[in-house]
Amino acid sequence: MSKKSVSDVWKELNSRPLIGRTTPSPVTSNYSTSGEGVQGTLGGLSGFLNLPGLQSKVRILPSKSAATSATPSAVSNTPPGGTACPSLEEVPIYSSRAAAVSYDPSQAGSSSEEVHTFMSSIQRTVNCLSDPDRNLRRQAAITLHARLTSPGTDSQPRPSAQLLQALLCGALLHPVLGLLRDPVDRCRTLGVSMLADAFGSVDASPVLASIIPELLRRMGTLPVAETSEEIRLQLAELVATLVSRNTPSALSPYAADLCTLLARAIEDPFHDIKKCGCGCLVTLAQALPAGALQPHSSALVPALVADLQHPHSRVRGSIVSALHALVARDGVAAGVVASSIAVGVRPVAHDRSVAVRQALFDALASWLGCEAAAAAALATAAATAAAGSQQPGSNSSNNQDSMQTEAAVRARTYAPALLPLLLMGVTDPQASVSTHVLRLVERVGESWAGSHTSHPAAPVSGLAEMETEEPSSSDNSPPTAQDSAMQEALPRAASPDATQGAGAGSERHTGAAAAMPSSSCLSRSVEDSGVDAAVAACRLPVPYTGRPSAGCRAMVQSLLPQLLPPLTRDLSEWTVGQRSAASRALHTTLVMAEAGSTAHLLPLLPALCNAIGDEDAEVAGRIIGCVHVLGAHVKASRWLPLILDHLCSARLTVTNKANTLVVLSGLLHAAGNARQSIGTELLAALAGALAAEEVRGSDHPAVRQQLLAVTANAVAWAGAGALAVAEPLLSVLLQLYGFESDPSRREAVAAGMSQLAVGCGALVVFAETMGDYDDTNTGYVAEGVIIHMDDSDPGVQEAACKVMEALATAKPAAVAKEVRKVQERFRSRQCIARVLAACGVDRLA
Repeated sequence: MSKKSVSDVWKELNSRPLIGRTTPSPVTSNYSTSGEGVQGTLGGLSGFLNLPGLQSKVRILPSKSAATSATPSAVSNTPPGGTACPSLEEVPIYSSRAAAVSYDPSQAGSSSEEVHTFMSSIQRTVNCLSDPDRNLRRQAAITLHARLTSPGTDSQPRPSAQLLQALLCGALLHPVLGLLRDPVDRCRTLGVSMLADAFGSVDASPVLASIIPELLRRMGTLPVAETSEEIRLQLAELVATLVSRNTPSALSPYAADLCTLLARAIEDPFHDIKKCGCGCLVTLAQALPAGALQPHSSALVPALVADLQHPHSRVRGSIVSALHALVARDGVAAGVVASSIAVGVRPVAHDRSVAVRQALFDALASWLGCEAAAAAALATAAATAAAGSQQPGSNSSNNQDSMQTEAAVRARTYAPALLPLLLMGVTDPQASVSTHVLRLVERVGESWAGSHTSHPAAPVSGLAEMETEEPSSSDNSPPTAQDSAMQEALPRAASPDATQGAGAGSERHTGAAAAMPSSSCLSRSVEDSGVDAAVAACRLPVPYTGRPSAGCRAMVQSLLPQLLPPLTRDLSEWTVGQRSAASRALHTTLVMAEAGSTAHLLPLLPALCNAIGDEDAEVAGRIIGCVHVLGAHVKASRWLPLILDHLCSARLTVTNKANTLVVLSGLLHAAGNARQSIGTELLAALAGALAAEEVRGSDHPAVRQQLLAVTANAVAWAGAGALAVAEPLLSVLLQLYGFESDPSRREAVAAGMSQLAVGCGALVVFAETMGDYDDTNTGYVAEGVIIHMDDSDPGVQEAACKVMEALATAKPAAVAKEVRKVQERFRSRQCIARVLAACGVDRLA
């Protein structure tokens, strides 16, 4: 007998019906992901063929009926305390003689005869799906796919939808599912395609118990068994098809398995699979009842949060949409929202993609009750329109109350963690986004205000105290315009005529007292004018067009104790992004808190002093804006003592002292623009702190520059009231003038002295009482004032001339020396002549 060649052996093997025997072989091929499936099958024959180069990978498994279908609990991949999904090596290959799934074709609108006729026409193709020859299996899969999905011909028509459902829910289910484990990529692709095409038009609920376990084996384990990213994408799309085409009652038993599959899809490195998984999660969350996914979100939330930094903007947008659906449908516990989601989405608030940022802000507003507020408004409008036909206590009113209650509960639960992120969007660099977010915040505030109408919140600590504050015995400051108007209004409201009219019935209600505006109306008018001035002094950027809505203010004021500590802490973070985010959110918070931040000045002012010197110009600019808001809305009697104590602290470094002076300058500037009043005692304390040796005597350029700004703002705010503290303020300016050698800076100091002179005539008083003041310092004063004798404003010229005349009377030689330097180039000859006359130039000559 001659030796057989390798080709003859292959032909003999391919011609033998090895798996068509009466008793199926229990041999299991090791279909590994490296494509060794055929080698493993042939290895089982090498024992009696003695073929060289073939290795056996035979496993003997106990007999198991293929007709037995696993239940959802038995096939779940990672349920707590459950049984893990079997690996690929433990799953027997499909046998052509395996029993079909028990399914009555009449349930699909078909018949057993129709199914039997069609199966007879494709039985040979089905048998070839399990042939050891990979080419034969691939060709059989192509043929079956074309037979089921192509338009068909007259001789071989395409099966109807009813017949297709009967086939895939019965005789064809296991052969097609077996293709998902085939080592040939093309076979797996065609298997998934047949399932996706079929179940896109027919009901898959009867066979979910068989399909989902197979999907878990291919894609639900770690590491993922499916190595082809194209096939993984097909599997993800198949899951999406099953979710979208089945009812919530059919999907609910498999919620845990579906969440496992979606978590694997979101974790997949292929970006299209991530987007598909996110879209499927949105569909699943909307299909299932609210809260159904919460027990299974532990696998989803980490996968979603990790991809918020994905380089593709569309992936990040899909992740935001998935989180939105998950949180909106109560799929995440409140603690997870605060600890994981709020932290994870924070970088997205300043994402480089405008669309991603806007999607996040929309999601945040929805979580905080914005959609509930809109729905409640629509319900109110509908109830108003149908008021004639509805009775009190109708379903419309109940639905409205339910939506308001839901919004209130969500706002109270999520607001401390999520509201700062939404407030950050008000300062978005894109004007359209910032305007849109401000409207969202106002709608969230409306929801908040509506939910607290029946149970008004307690006044914010410090705010009510400010509004009802009586001047203390130690505060001798002059009354403000608001205080004066209120004092004028109160006697009128309590006049004898008004009291008598109120007690005598209706006879006197038509008198003069009835025509007078009430004290509450007058006080409210004065308060509104004061608030308008404060809002204007803040110099709010786009998108603000005025004062924020009342709902926003009430919401932020009630949440200040939870909002401010993390924001002030983040101002000292080491990354610029975190500091920038904190400064943006803090600015919006203070704008909406207004005077409500009074109770939080003690931790707030030191944080602002530390952050004002940030190396990033944008962060420093935002902190300046925060300082202006505080100075405009909070009374100076609250913040001035605190900031002065901080300035005079012996522990301050030179840099910290300069930063504190910057904050003080901004507070004084905003308070002056807001037309606040400053008492004599406060002004004296301010002047004394500035004239202190540790502040005035600093030789650091930054400290001197900011000290000049503080002094100028104090003089501008105090106006004529600066006369009481003219001497310490002038001493500060004189020392600054003597320190400076730069002409531009000396000119700035001279302008400050002239401002002091014009504002209160302080230099005139000083010159008249200067006594034995030396000629050198007198020359400094004259040099700083004389330049304003050539000012274009006649009032400034006259004020400067009076100061020079007073100085000339006391120190004629020093003043005449300065006048001779400028008398040839000044336009105001009359002022020059008056000063020289006061110097007695003729006698000196």
